[in-house]
Amino acid sequence: MPLVKLEVLAKAIGDPWARYHGLAVDRDLPPRFWEKHVGVIAICSTSLCYATRLNLTPGRHYVVYGNSCMQGYWDSIIKVNGRIIARGNVTASRFLKAEFTV
Repeated sequence: MPLVKLEVLAKAIGDPWARYHGLAVDRDLPPRFWEKHVGVIAICSTSLCYATRLNLTPGRHYVVYGNSCMQGYWDSIIKVNGRIIARGNVTASRFLKAEFTV
């Protein structure tokens, strides 16, 4: 299986609080994921820089990044193997989803 580098970079805009950050690959990130501790990758304020490597089968995949932000938003980027595949403003009610092919 190919090894894929997945990165999430995010910066808080108008949000001074520490937030839960979550990630899901090939499945949805549930609403209010932080209450169930499903997919939580970090708890931080100001900025997030997360990277991981995954073994994925060749074909189509998707990734979902979300956080618990309820004030302001997080300017967010998702990268796969160094290439930006999605950019958007993320809040507790608006997650960022992107598809990619391995």
